[in-house]
Amino acid sequence: MKRGSVLTVVAMICSLAAAYVSYTLLLKHVTGKSEAAWFDLGCSDDAGPGAANCAAVLASPYSYLPKRTGDRKGGIPVAFLGLVYYTVLGIWFLGVGIPSREKRAWHFFPLFVVGFGLAGSAYFIFIMFTKLDQWCPWCLVTHALNLVIAVCVVLMWPRSVAVRAANNVNGVAKTKHSADAPCHPSGRMVLTTVAAIVFAMFAHVELMRFEILGRTAMNLDTRLEQYKQYIQRIKTNGDMFVAMWKTQPALSIALRSDDPVRYGNAGDAEPLEVVVFSDFECPSCARFALFFEQNVVALFGGHIRTTFKHYPIDQSCNKLVSRTLHPHACEAARMAEAVRMLGGNDAFWKAHDFLYHNRNALAAGRIGVQEVANAVGIDAASLSSQMKSETIAARIAGDIALAGSLGVRGTPAVYVNGATVDPLAKVEVAFWDKMADDYFRSVGLKRPASTRPQNHAATQGIQGRRVAP
Repeated sequence: MKRGSVLTVVAMICSLAAAYVSYTLLLKHVTGKSEAAWFDLGCSDDAGPGAANCAAVLASPYSYLPKRTGDRKGGIPVAFLGLVYYTVLGIWFLGVGIPSREKRAWHFFPLFVVGFGLAGSAYFIFIMFTKLDQWCPWCLVTHALNLVIAVCVVLMWPRSVAVRAANNVNGVAKTKHSADAPCHPSGRMVLTTVAAIVFAMFAHVELMRFEILGRTAMNLDTRLEQYKQYIQRIKTNGDMFVAMWKTQPALSIALRSDDPVRYGNAGDAEPLEVVVFSDFECPSCARFALFFEQNVVALFGGHIRTTFKHYPIDQSCNKLVSRTLHPHACEAARMAEAVRMLGGNDAFWKAHDFLYHNRNALAAGRIGVQEVANAVGIDAASLSSQMKSETIAARIAGDIALAGSLGVRGTPAVYVNGATVDPLAKVEVAFWDKMADDYFRSVGLKRPASTRPQNHAATQGIQGRRVAP
C-alpha cells in the first residue's frame, strides 16, 4: 500500500474513532448516561481536585461554546462541535482523500479545518488544566487523535506522480515525474462528498435535538415522580390542610329550606355545615360521594349536615361553562329534582346514590326516567311530567347562579362552614379527621372514640375536573 493511502486510512480511522468518542461524550453531556462500559472505565466519580471525572468536566460552564454564565444560558455543547468536526474530516478522507497535484488546492480544506481544530484542542486542554478541578481522559483521547490527524494531513500534501515513460531508451525503461497523471478529485466526487457532509450535519443537528428532547423528557419524568411523592406527603398532612381551610374566607351560601340535606344533627351542638356543588355525570363527583359516605360521615358522629347543589358541566342548562363535558348532566339534575318534588328529601338521596353508583351507565345514555323511577319507587309517567316543570328549571338555574357568584369552576366544589376545601384535601381521610378534631374542640365536646378512623392512611383521591369559564 502506498504511503499516501496509508496516511489517508489512518486519518480516516482516527477521525471516525474521535467522532464516536465525541458522540459518547455528547450522550453523557445531554442525558447524564454514557451507555458504554468502556467510557465509564476511563472516568471516576471522584469529585476531588485532580480526579479523572468526565461528568464534572461536561457539567462545567466551559463545556459549552460560548461559555455559559449566569446571565447567558445559550451555547453549543463542545462535544457536539467535536462530533461535527471529526465527522466532516472522516467523510472528506473517505470521499476525497489525497487530491492529485494539479488539484492540490482542494487539500487546503482539510488543512484549514485541522488547523482550526488544533487551535480548539489547545484551548480546551488549557481550560481543562487551568480552570477546572477535574479532567476528562476521553476528551484528551479526542485531542490526541486530532494531533495524529493533523500530522497525517500535513504528510498527505499532494506531490508529483512518477509515471512510466511510453518509450525505452537502449532497452531500459525510463520514468519521469509528470503532470499527466489522472486528475483527482473529479467535480462529481467533490459534490458527492459535500452532499454527504451536509447530510451528516443535518443528521447531527437532529440527533442533538432528539437527545435534548430525550433528556428533557427524562427530567420531566423525574420531576413528575418527585412532585407525586411530594403531593402524596402533603396529602397526609391533615393539620396543613385544616390550616389552609382556615385561611379561606367564610362565604355566605344561600340555602333553601327545602334543599336536599343529609345526615342532619346529633342534637347536642350545631353540626358542621358541608355544601357540595356537584354533577351526576362527573366521575370525580361520584368518587367523592362514595368517599364521603364511606369515610367522612362516621368521623363526626352525626354532627354533620350535607347540602347538595347542582352544577352540571353541560351547556344545555349551564351557560357558565365553556363547553359541555357531561351531556347527560342536566337531564340527571332534572330527574333528581323531580324525584325530590314527588318523593321528598329521602327519595332525592335514593336517586342521588343510584345515579352515582350507575354513573358509567348514565354517561353511556343507558339511564333514563324509567330506571330512576324504578330505583326510587316513583311512577315513571309522573316523573317524566314533573321534569318539565319550570320550577325545576328555575331551581337548577338558581344553584348554577349561586355557584357562579362563589367562583365555582369545576366539580365537586366542597364548602365547609362557607369556606372552600382544597381539591387535594377533599378526598383525604387525614384532612377530615383533623377537621373532626377541630370541630369537637370548637363546640366543646369530647370526640367519641368510635369516630376515629379505622385506617389512618390517606385515601387515594382524584381532583375534580376544572372547567374554564
